[in-house]
Order: sequence, then structure tokens, then C-alpha cells
Amino acid sequence: MAIVAKYRHFFLLLIIWIGASLVSGPLNITVVVLSMFLLKAKNRYTEMIAGLWFLCTMSDNALGKFSHGQIVTVNGFDGAKYACMILLVIFLFFDIRKFSPLSKFYSRFVPFFVVALYCLLYAPYSIFIESFSKTLSYFILIYMVPNYVNKSYRDDGLDFLKLLIYVAIFVLSFGLLLKVTLPDLVTFDERYRGLMGNPNGMGLYCLTVFLLFALTTLSFPELFSRWEKILFYLLLFGSVFLCGSRNTIVAILVYIMFSYLTSLSTFFGFIVFLLVVSAYGYIDAHIVDIVKSLGLENYFRVGSLNDAAGRYIAWQFAWDHISSNIFLGHGFEYTDYVFHTNQDALNALGHNGNAHSSFLTFWLDTGLIGLLLFLYAFIGTFLVAARRNKVVVAALFAILFSAVFESYLTASLNPFTCIIVIFLTVLTNDEIFPLEATTVIPLH
Repeated sequence: MAIVAKYRHFFLLLIIWIGASLVSGPLNITVVVLSMFLLKAKNRYTEMIAGLWFLCTMSDNALGKFSHGQIVTVNGFDGAKYACMILLVIFLFFDIRKFSPLSKFYSRFVPFFVVALYCLLYAPYSIFIESFSKTLSYFILIYMVPNYVNKSYRDDGLDFLKLLIYVAIFVLSFGLLLKVTLPDLVTFDERYRGLMGNPNGMGLYCLTVFLLFALTTLSFPELFSRWEKILFYLLLFGSVFLCGSRNTIVAILVYIMFSYLTSLSTFFGFIVFLLVVSAYGYIDAHIVDIVKSLGLENYFRVGSLNDAAGRYIAWQFAWDHISSNIFLGHGFEYTDYVFHTNQDALNALGHNGNAHSSFLTFWLDTGLIGLLLFLYAFIGTFLVAARRNKVVVAALFAILFSAVFESYLTASLNPFTCIIVIFLTVLTNDEIFPLEATTVIPLH
């Protein structure tokens, strides 16, 4: 718990932010902005990037306060995360020498962003500003976060990774505490959602912090004590069990299975992954019978499995729009726009929400060219990291699997994309994880 003592003032700030958000959104934004200036005055770059991740996490929260016996949701974190991001960009440019040498992490993604900007020419006029802002925020994330990660390592060593894990422990503990004391506050449709907006969001949070912790402990085995590992896994798997996210459970199992297979051969693991994806149609068609045979129909909500056709309606609807312009899209945010515009017709068919797939969302927004360029950069970065620890490929498979069913990879300022960029920065940086200090593992 030495890390808590070292960063005790930062954890106090997190509690103050939560308290301010329960009073009013504007107050929370003001407190967050003042906090960032205070951290900047003390050159606490580690706490700045950890704070941004916490704000991204809480921006989707369901915290509220009681008013006449009812829970009234109050959330000032959404505006606060944008204010924080802008300040961090400003601090980066004004302190550019302190960050030198700058990270080149973003370079592989440049062609993707060029195509994304070109697609803005085809964006509906009503969403042009929002589309441009989302494109810019995504690029800022890819450019800014790695530089803050590198600076944090230079200032605090691997303690910055421990701080991120303890922020996750704080979030998971707080959610479970509310589950005991104010269960209605962290429940959605009879399912646990913790501090996230919905149970599936809670599941994605658990998946990404699980991957962060698993890859960190494999890469730096002495960083966490046995009791710290036990505490983390108890909180994490307890949260996964309560939220009941099927996507998260299967994705974690994918990681565990392929971490073993890729330790034998990355090529063999890739072939098996392709076979699993190919067999998914059969599994999906018989999922209800499989779950019933295991006696888990209540936990896995068989009724909703039967209703999963809504996802296929969304995928068919997305493909109908993609097929009219396969190679180029209509800019970021177009998917949400077209689904919202046709919401009534989709609701009548039994679907609510968006495309429920990161890949289809990228395709709609940036076209096939944009999707392929993103996958080239994203997968390529994982493969670079895999030269230091080839189990990273198992994490890639888990993320790709979850992204088939969720659109989180297309959003920049959520906790999931942010933490993926953070651990990819760590595992691809010679300064933090020198290649010559590890066994170079060929990818075959």
C-alpha cells in the first residue's frame, strides 16, 4: 500500500471530484480545471494522465443523489474530461522540452487520420463540427497520451503503472461498496453496473484493466506483491460476475486460452483464432442449447440470448449503408447519426442503440480504406509489442473479439481506448521495456 501513501493527495483529489460532481456539473469542471493547474505547478505529470483516465471512466458513470426518495443522476465528468484533455495538450506544447524525446507512437496511425479527415467532406452538414471534433480528439489521444506515459516513467519509474492499477482498484472498490450500501445506484435492469453507465460498460472496463494488469505482471513480475494480485483479482472477478457481461467473460477466456497457445507458437495461436472465428456462426446458432446444457440459463440470461437478433438487425442495417459506398465513409459520428435518424424503424424491428461493432462503425465512418488502415496500425502496434512478450497477441485476440460486439474502439475519450493506448505505449517503448533486455521472440 506504499503507492497509496505516495499518491495520497491524488486519491484525495479523486474523492473531491466525485463530491463536486454530486453538487453540480459546472462545479466539478471548475474543480477539475483548478486541480490540473495545481498538478501542473508541481510538475505531477503522472497524476495528470491518471486523472484523465479516471475522468474518462467517470464520464459514463451513474452516480447520483437522493431527492424526495428518487435517485437523480448528476454527472459533471463529461465536460471535465474535455477540459482536462485540452489542458493536457496545452501543457504538452508549452513544456515540449520536458517531454523530449517525443513519442513516435502516433506515426503508424497517420494514414488512417488522413483518410478520416478526407471523409469529413462527405459528412452530413448537421454533424460536421461534431465529426471534426471527434476526429481531432482521437488524434490528440494517440499523440498526447504516449508522451505523458513516457514522461511519467521518466519521473516516477514503474510507480506510474502501479498508480493506474490502484486507480482501477479504487473504481472497483467504490462500485462494490455502493453495491452493498446503495444497490439501486449501481444497478441497471437488475444487473450490476458499478460506476459505469451500464453493465456491459462495466464488463469492458473489467476486461481492459484485466489486460493491463495481466500484461504488466508478465512484463514486470516483481512490480506487485502476492497480496496485491489477490486483492486485484478478487475485486475484478467479483465485478465481472456481478455485471454478467457475456462479452467480457468470453473475451477473458479468449485471452487465457490464447496466452497458452501463443506461448507455444504465435502462428499456431493465430490459426486457432481463425478457426474459432469461423466456428462462431455454429456456436451462436446453438448458444441457447449450450448454455442450458451447462445449467447456466439464469446467469447468462437465456431470454436475452433469444433476443440477440437485434444485433443482427443492426449489422444488416449497417451493411446496407456500407454497400452503397464501400471504400469511403462519411466521417466520424456518422454511424450514430444514421442510426439515430432511423431509430423508430429500427425499434420496430427490435433494435436499440448503434451498430454494436467497432469494425462496422469504422467502416461506416471512414470506409473500407479507413478500417484497413486502422487495423494495420492497431494490429501492427500489438505485433511490435509482441516481440517483447508474445502473450500480447492473446490480448489482441481478446480485444478484437470484444470489438466485434461493441463500438468502443471508435471512441477516443472512454476509459477502454485510453488504457489500451497506455499499455501499448509501455510495451512498445525501448525506454520503458528495452528490447535488448528481453528475449526477442520470433512471431512464428
